Order: sequence, then C-alpha cells, then structure tokens
Amino acid sequence: MMHTRIIKVHTTLEGEGFEVQRPFPVEGLSQIDPFLLIDQIGPKTMLANNRIGTDWHPHRGFETVSYNIRGTSDHLDTLGNEGHMEPGDVQWMTAGSGVIHKEGPKKVNFNEENQDKEVFSIQLWVNLPKANKMDPPKYQDMRTDEIPSVNIGDVVIKIIAGNAFGIESHTNTFTPIVYAHISKDKSSKKYNKESFFSVIDPDHNVIILPLVGTISGKLYDSAIGEIKNFTIAKGHTFVASGIDKIEFEEPDITEDGTDVLLLTGKPIGEPVVRYGPFVMNSAEEVQQAFEDFRAGKMGEIPA
Repeated sequence: MMHTRIIKVHTTLEGEGFEVQRPFPVEGLSQIDPFLLIDQIGPKTMLANNRIGTDWHPHRGFETVSYNIRGTSDHLDTLGNEGHMEPGDVQWMTAGSGVIHKEGPKKVNFNEENQDKEVFSIQLWVNLPKANKMDPPKYQDMRTDEIPSVNIGDVVIKIIAGNAFGIESHTNTFTPIVYAHISKDKSSKKYNKESFFSVIDPDHNVIILPLVGTISGKLYDSAIGEIKNFTIAKGHTFVASGIDKIEFEEPDITEDGTDVLLLTGKPIGEPVVRYGPFVMNSAEEVQQAFEDFRAGKMGEIPA
C-alpha cells in the first residue's frame, strides 16, 4: 500500500558557519532508511575572500556523497587523498572504518580574481549495512562527462547511482539505491508539456526534493491500481513508499530554472545509533569510534 508524507526543509548552519537547507535529520525524523542526511548549499554567491567549507572532521560507518551542481570544491583526508571537483562532478566517499577529511570551495583570492563565485552543491549521507561499516575507506570519483544522462525535450536527467529512466549508472553501492538529478535550465524557451517516467522498486523508500522550482507528477501502485497526484515546491520534501512507478510532468519555464533530486533506496532495517560524525548499530560501537579517533586510528591531521 502506498504511503506518502511531506517534510518541511529546515535551515541550519554547518561547517565553518555556512547555511544549508536540510530536510533531515531534524527533530522527529532522524533518517529515511537508508538515507541519513541531505544538505543543500546554495544556489548562492560566495563572496570574494570568504570560505564555505568544513574543518577537519572524522566519519565512520556510512558514506558521504558530494555533488557539485555548480561551483568547485576541494577535498583532503588523512589517508593522503586529495581531489578537486568541477561543476557536475561527484565524489562518493565510503568512510567505512574511519577517515578524517575536510572539504569545500577554495577561498577566493580577491586580489587575483576580483570576482564572486557561485556555489550550488548537495551532500548526501548513505548508511552502510552492519557487515560493511568497518570496511576500509575508499572513493568513487565521477566526472560530469562520465555520469550517464538522458535528455527529454529541455529536461536533463543525470543518473548518479542506480537504474532509472532507462539508463544505468556504474556506481557501486552497498545497498540498492537510485540517485537522479532532474533539471531544466533557466535559459529554456520551450514548454513541451511532456511527461517522463521510471519504474520504481516497490520495496524502496522514495524522496522527491526540489532544490529549485516546483515539480508535479503521479505515483503508481499497480498492484492495487492506486494513483496519487503530487506537486512539491522548493522548501518541502515529498516522501513515499509502496510505489512501483513514478511519472513526472515537464517543469514549466521559470526565471530560476528547475532542479529536483529523486532518491530511492532499499531500507537496511538495522538499528541506527548516531552521534555527530559516527553512525553505528550500538552505543558501544559509537563510543569505540570516538576512542579510535582520539587514538589516531583514523589518521593524523596534518600540521
């Protein structure tokens, strides 16, 4: 049977004091299994000589997925990894047994560039099954031209993970998920009134999150013939379960364009105990993570 709910997106501060839009975790909603957190940064302008990023911090027991829709960012960790992300790039970090890292846009040198920078990115946390929480840390870096996509009229759909809209990503995941970005550029001059759909695993939890603009469509539970219309606008998140097909209507032309995330995931269904940067299955495991971090077992922060 189909279940749906609408969640209000909250504004909070993260990292070095930058503002993020966060549908969860918030009071009363700690996760939408297997997803632990979604943070939206921007779209906004990063002023010259300002920095929007995080200081060194550890992770254990889950994965962080950083997606730069616009803007650039850099990554460092205590394993010696260093990376740079351009617009459209994705970094999928499996923290596993533990790593300390920092990330964010480089500070703009006003004297060199004399201009502000646009920032628009998404941070997603994906839980790991108990069997993989202590796996060695690893990365999957995806450049924008490596991410499969399909154009439907003026709508562009990128598949970062999973199989949807007839195309499949090569991302390796520990639990079955779909991560799709649906967009229509603000420069679009056409409204074709087209619709597009994807089959959904009925066992998956489904999240529809407008980052910019509004999206409408229909949800289907074919087993009982149930159909539900939805319209969801920026500032809210639509959550569903028990559906096997989703149909989107082409977004209308707007001044700011349209950006929408579609996430689906098979629930892991295991106990979740989280405290700050650690997500484990018991309080004892979280306490051990803190002890290992203090003992330098996740690496030493460079001087």
